[in-house]
Amino acid sequence: MMDIHVVLVGGPDAGKTNYLGRLWAALDARAGAIGAAIDPDEIEYVESALAHLHNGGFAPRTEDSRQGALSIALKTVTDPPRSLGVLSVPDIKGEMWKRAVELGELPPEWMATLEAADAAVLFLRVGSKENIVALDWVNSGPFMRHSAEPLPDDLPIQVRICEQIRFIEEKLKRPIDGTKPRLALIVAAWDLVDADRRRSGPRAFVESQFPLVGGRLRDLDAFDVEIFGLSVVGGELEDPTFKTAFFSGNFDDAGWVETVADGKVAISKDLTLPLAWVLRALPQDD
Repeated sequence: MMDIHVVLVGGPDAGKTNYLGRLWAALDARAGAIGAAIDPDEIEYVESALAHLHNGGFAPRTEDSRQGALSIALKTVTDPPRSLGVLSVPDIKGEMWKRAVELGELPPEWMATLEAADAAVLFLRVGSKENIVALDWVNSGPFMRHSAEPLPDDLPIQVRICEQIRFIEEKLKRPIDGTKPRLALIVAAWDLVDADRRRSGPRAFVESQFPLVGGRLRDLDAFDVEIFGLSVVGGELEDPTFKTAFFSGNFDDAGWVETVADGKVAISKDLTLPLAWVLRALPQDD
């Protein structure tokens, strides 16, 4: 099997940076299905995100800090290891993705990044301030008619995510062996979702809370799509009770990933799972 080039896509405050920090800890420790083949040259901002997590805080948005393009060569943790491909994090900050969506087109260098990729991981974070909800114009109109508050000029989050999916659908490479390229949607901050909704799994959550996104993914016939619920540390670090438990525990055990397998919600401590899935590195892909 040829190596797979995976690209990460995420708008502002989508959870990508904190996942990269936690992912790097798992890759470096070979604590999941896949590991890093070699240490990448440019890893400073990812290590900075990891340091924030170790210190009991989430990393600041990358719009407020430096970021560069990052490539991590990946391999299986089997003996002997097998080369899998490359995780590519382009030097595209969330705010830049947001502007590209508003303009409806990507700059040429960004298009080249997507066109070189075989698979993609897309981020949507629960509870983000960027998650603008579309107005109910029919029912809200009479109440807004005399309001002095300006209307929001940002696109609703579902429209932005669907536009990112469009970019991925149009530009991603198609495998020469005829298999479908893979797209993973990570629902970050999954621990903020109440337990009753989590029991139905991340796909059911997206389809009920973000129906436009859920419908768009269902219509993506040319792709294999999987949706993962992700908590990078397992809880809310601003909660003093959780923070105390977090510091008293083992960092390598912090966080979890949820998906649905055989009709049942499956919980895994392997934070590399979404990436291993798009890389076809799980047992069912053998």
